[in-house]
Amino acid sequence: MTQIDQTDKIELENILKSCLNPKVEEEMIGSIAHHWLQEGMEQGIQIQKAQDMEMVKAEKITLAKKMLSIKEPINKIIDFTGLTKREIEKLK
Repeated sequence: MTQIDQTDKIELENILKSCLNPKVEEEMIGSIAHHWLQEGMEQGIQIQKAQDMEMVKAEKITLAKKMLSIKEPINKIIDFTGLTKREIEKLK
């Protein structure tokens, strides 16, 4: 399923209620709700991963800046941070 906004979800639920017997309706709505919950959790996980990656990158940059300030060789900074030579040179 693709991304659906809240009004579409309500409209879909109303359509199901009007067209299905109560037992089938309950099962379908439960299944759809489960899918939407899973979709939301997956989006949350992806957002958290992206935030974690940004935080790790910021920590690497902070370390590289400290190493540059004490005149550590660029090759050593690359080894310690995993940053590229180009990324480190931009910090100078």
